[in-house]
Amino acid sequence: MKYLFPLLFIQGIQAWNNGIIHPPMGYANWNLLGCDYNDTTIRQIADALVSTGLRDVGYEYVLIQECITPAGHRDSNGVMIPDPAKFPYGMANLADYIHSKGLKAGIYTDVAYRTCANYEGSGPGPNGYPSHWEIDALTFANWGFDMIEADFCNTNGVNLTPQELYMEAHNAIGNAMAATNKTIFFYQCSWGAADSEWTWSPETSNAFRNTPDICGPGSISFGNILRNFDATIIHSSTPGRKPGLPGTGLGAYNDADMLGVGMPGINDIEGRTQFSLWCILGGPLLTGTEVRNMTDYTLATLSNTEAIAINQDIFNIQGMQIDTGDIPTDYQGGIMLNLTTCNSNSLGQSWVFDSDGHVANMNSTNCPTIYDCGNQPQDVVFTYECIANQCGNELWTYNSTSQQIISQVTPTPSSPLCLTAVDPTTSPFSQIIVDTCTANQNTQQWTYNNNDHSLSVTLPSGQYCLTEIINNGYLYMKPLAPTLSPGATYPSQNLALAILNRQSQTVPGYFIDLTLFSFTPNQGVIVRDIWANTTLGPYRGNFTTRELQAHETILLRIYLA
Repeated sequence: MKYLFPLLFIQGIQAWNNGIIHPPMGYANWNLLGCDYNDTTIRQIADALVSTGLRDVGYEYVLIQECITPAGHRDSNGVMIPDPAKFPYGMANLADYIHSKGLKAGIYTDVAYRTCANYEGSGPGPNGYPSHWEIDALTFANWGFDMIEADFCNTNGVNLTPQELYMEAHNAIGNAMAATNKTIFFYQCSWGAADSEWTWSPETSNAFRNTPDICGPGSISFGNILRNFDATIIHSSTPGRKPGLPGTGLGAYNDADMLGVGMPGINDIEGRTQFSLWCILGGPLLTGTEVRNMTDYTLATLSNTEAIAINQDIFNIQGMQIDTGDIPTDYQGGIMLNLTTCNSNSLGQSWVFDSDGHVANMNSTNCPTIYDCGNQPQDVVFTYECIANQCGNELWTYNSTSQQIISQVTPTPSSPLCLTAVDPTTSPFSQIIVDTCTANQNTQQWTYNNNDHSLSVTLPSGQYCLTEIINNGYLYMKPLAPTLSPGATYPSQNLALAILNRQSQTVPGYFIDLTLFSFTPNQGVIVRDIWANTTLGPYRGNFTTRELQAHETILLRIYLA
């Protein structure tokens, strides 16, 4: 299928219109420090965001997480009393210091009466324990905080649904914003446990966690990075692996949890992979690394303005997975059978006919297969592992005289079915199908080249080769605004691609069919490899990336020449 953009994706749930137009960037302390921090620590971190240049590339929030107000510590008016040993000058003074550095301040609480570390929360509790959301939201605003994070712990015994709990917080924060004439970013940390929050949270908050914690304080794992990324990719109000709200639209962002770039437990390449994938997601970029003492590599990753521009793109469209698309979940072959520009070096264009009736790709050993044992005209053909199949949907006969590839299935109606090309320039679908065999029909006339083993077809728009996309990675796409984005220098028809190598070894370059992304086969396309700092092309029809190291992600920006 072709992925048409950009206007096709502007749809979905209405997000909370509270003035937020970009996913947040900044620092959050929990993943590295946990509760082991104080006023001095936070001031040092604010200083480091300035001295390292991270503030100047967009990292503007300093989010103070957990262990702020001991349980039950409120004055006679119900106002929180933060830990005086940890915050000797008070929260307003600390927020003022953060603001003096050109930064914004964030504070943490809970949607129920206690936080996850059993400190004071803002919401209701069991046995009729009252909510303090109205007074807490106003207090946080008066202290000067620009972000409020609400966790989702200790909700047992509270007679409200998750949506009702967060709507109560939403209403209180809205009232506080109106009373103080202040914009506050509401960060909902419900970690995938709140009744599929990705389906309703855009109406209540600006960012919403839909995954478990990516790590405990101190270290992170690559497995957890992939787990949270995969969960966020599929949590959308449209079918799995498709973009849509949440994660699409101004002020509404799926959150896969904090960045672990530079933290113990992962290497530099794995950290850069997380950063690339989080940029494709278009959600929050909140680092938890030790910004007071970073390596040059970590700083270079976090401060790459080209990658950040992808994350901050004004369309705010969450990335989508491309390489499985609409293919059945048990599909074992390539993406689909496709038509691409003929290239004698392409692994996916080499085919062999065996005596059993298989047409097998010489490199993947997959066979063109009519999906779901189809036997009617217009049924789609994918590639699948070459195995015995009673319905004969992967068996073919090649007639060298008519140049037709004839299916051995029993057709309905009785006319034989032939492998048929769909012109990629005239149809929104670049697919291979079966259709009733018709003499001298150019879409069914396949020329077999005995030298490079290609199967080509000549259509009004040009010559194409039957191609199986053979790749060792996973492909993700984020449509970008057609106008220039902040920090970007690219013309219209923009998109970003991330190619992820999940394997623990180096794999060959990834074959990209540009016609999947609404580029015509004759359009020149420039490819910007962000981490390699190279600009390549123009390519026409397709190209192959450089090889990928173990757990590496190649981050590309693609635009018309």
